[in-house]
Amino acid sequence: MSQFLTAMSGQILDMEAVNVLSVPGDAYSMQRQKDMYIVNGCPFLLTQSPAIKSVLNNANMKVSWSEEKKTLDYTQPSYISTLKTNLDVEYSNPKDFVVDSCCVKTTFTQSMYRPDPLGTRVTRSAMTKNTPRVAISAINIMSDLYDSVRNKMYTLMMVDMSDPSNMIIHWMVSNIKDADVARGDQVLPYFGPNPFQSNDPRVYVFLLLKQNVKKLDTSNLPAFTSNTCPDFARNRCGAQLPGMLEEWDLQEIVGITWFQAVQDAYARKRLYSEWGIKMMIDVCDGQPGFEDPCPQEQYCGANSGQAMATSLLTTISCASFALTLLISLHACPSVDVHNN
Repeated sequence: MSQFLTAMSGQILDMEAVNVLSVPGDAYSMQRQKDMYIVNGCPFLLTQSPAIKSVLNNANMKVSWSEEKKTLDYTQPSYISTLKTNLDVEYSNPKDFVVDSCCVKTTFTQSMYRPDPLGTRVTRSAMTKNTPRVAISAINIMSDLYDSVRNKMYTLMMVDMSDPSNMIIHWMVSNIKDADVARGDQVLPYFGPNPFQSNDPRVYVFLLLKQNVKKLDTSNLPAFTSNTCPDFARNRCGAQLPGMLEEWDLQEIVGITWFQAVQDAYARKRLYSEWGIKMMIDVCDGQPGFEDPCPQEQYCGANSGQAMATSLLTTISCASFALTLLISLHACPSVDVHNN
């Protein structure tokens, strides 16, 4: 009430009575203000989520909350008070692609995915395999903050923060000017989500950090990551993120969003085939259609040195070879084979 009277001081004369209704902002009101090009308060709403507060707190991230407390009370609607921008992230897979994983061919159709931090959807790793488009815009649409977004320098990171003891940097772009991520300096190329365990969704957080220098020196990055990382994760895994951000003076979070991804056929294939960090049976055991060894592919036609007599491919197991011969007699054209 005292705040209301102070704000209205000198504007209300001869006031005899007053009734004040205090209504907290919600998704509906914030969307209305965004649609009217006033303020995009959605980032504040996102960071009221108990889930992201828990993730940031467990990772020992230095965060300025609207209600500073020694122990965060996740029931209170506190939010990150340093937010200045909104991050729109968009993934695109323009073409269908097929992955032969765990003895099964899986087709992933073309897709477009935009993370929804407040939703319950957990996305597949294959949908986030390509470098996303990230658009940076000001929260306060009507003010001069839009110009200040264009004139500031930023560093963008995408980090798997699910395990505070082994955070993994999946993407890092520094020296972003004029809110143009594509023209920033890529410190670590994009490396799509790849959960190591089945049915264990991981949390991937995009952090936009205010950069206080025009050219960020990231040459000591290896000092803040584990030296036991496999080659594909060099300078990425075991990231000591709080120390790194303090050393580089990147301690003000001005933009944030996140999503969860789960292991799929694409992720499993990378683990045992592309990277070779796990045995195929350890990755695929229990997956539908998996056999050890995988069923062999049989072709109709002559010996291996002769051209295929047909494009028909029949996938069978060794144990079913007799059945395959029977199928082949009906499915394949006759081939005159001459053995020398």
